[in-house]
Amino acid sequence: MIGALRWERLFGRTDRFAVRLGLGVDEHRTSFGRIELFAAGRCLTRNEHAIAGLESAIVWDLADFVAWVADGVPVWCMEQDFPFRVRRAATAADWLSATREADRPLTAGEHRAWRQQHLAYWERHSLAGIPGLAVLDVVFRRVLNDVEVSWTTDLGTTRADIRWLEPRGGVRLPAAEVLTPLLDAAADCAAELPPEVGRELGEAVRAAREAADQSAVRPPFSLAASGASVSLDDEDRRVLAEVVQRARSGPPTPHSLPARPCPPPLVKPWEEGYRLARAYREELGWDDRPAPHLPDFLRSLGVDVGEVRLGDPGLHGLSLVGPSYRPTICVNANSSRAGPHWSRAMVLAHELCHLIFDWRPGEDFSILSDDHADWPTEARANAFAAELVMPNQGLVEVLAGRRVDEAVLRDLMNRFGVGLQALTWHLYNLEVISDEERLRFVARAGAA
Repeated sequence: MIGALRWERLFGRTDRFAVRLGLGVDEHRTSFGRIELFAAGRCLTRNEHAIAGLESAIVWDLADFVAWVADGVPVWCMEQDFPFRVRRAATAADWLSATREADRPLTAGEHRAWRQQHLAYWERHSLAGIPGLAVLDVVFRRVLNDVEVSWTTDLGTTRADIRWLEPRGGVRLPAAEVLTPLLDAAADCAAELPPEVGRELGEAVRAAREAADQSAVRPPFSLAASGASVSLDDEDRRVLAEVVQRARSGPPTPHSLPARPCPPPLVKPWEEGYRLARAYREELGWDDRPAPHLPDFLRSLGVDVGEVRLGDPGLHGLSLVGPSYRPTICVNANSSRAGPHWSRAMVLAHELCHLIFDWRPGEDFSILSDDHADWPTEARANAFAAELVMPNQGLVEVLAGRRVDEAVLRDLMNRFGVGLQALTWHLYNLEVISDEERLRFVARAGAA
């Protein structure tokens, strides 16, 4: 319990993201105080204490909180990808819950490695990673130009005398709306601590702010920091640097990209991807016809379209746009998806979704699309690409009650200019074929 406070301040906006810190007057515990966290209008530290009753704050050594911000921000604000992939983990809190145990049989050594990666990620990203701190698990993660804040009671330190009241949730905000309150709170708190503690912590917070300014807040973030789950060797980094330099060189190029930024929903993001693609098709007057030649269409919008060769086949495409960059989309010629010419339309349409719906005008934006990229964002872009290239009603017209077999698939592939993998996945997602049928068609094609 903390009685009177000698210093208290709110940083940020409680309807977006905010931190309220307060230091107590106890001369024997000069760094102890209260911590309140807010996200999307919800008080994440709200709890019911067995003795004190309803509380909005937790009590802890604020020097530990300041140290966690100083040490953690430069790391987690540059780490978007998860150490290993699980299907449909919408937030980092969901991922931590879903990966407490492996989803497949592992050897003893593999299981130890799994647990070590899981624990290390939790300690880097979660406020509950502060040793001994009993708090709702509040997890921070970078997603494109944003920071995701998610929370759950499934993890972290629990105590029998405290019941956390906020149900699981998450919010995604522009990076500065989370980083600035955290860093300002840590800096001001460090200045209020005794000099023998506060001076060193203040220097660490200043270094963390410089790191955030240099690497997290300023894109191209994703091109620089996607290395947690994919293999970017020195040659790949050189190629990416050349793409960035070309997009940055010369005068700004007028474009007509219809930017409509909106974060993807955490629940069933593919449904929104389908809806957005249908609306865009209607706006363009494409109806249910096959899409036009997408490289030419993108160039008509003022987008530079190119090709790169990156070593990892799990890297599919990249896009750049913003005040500092000409709109650019590049396809990785070595990608497992984008290699064949008939598959490139899907990659181009996928990247177009990022440029329209993930880019906020006035900001520099970049993304490197890979197998491990942010799930809601990529799931929406995949669905957008499928519907833009292979509209549902257009497929229905071709099928016209026909039983789906290899001949029908060839007709659809020729009409819409797509590959078998993309087509069968789309038909499965539309519940036209079963997953068993999808796998059988792909296996037969591979054996032919």
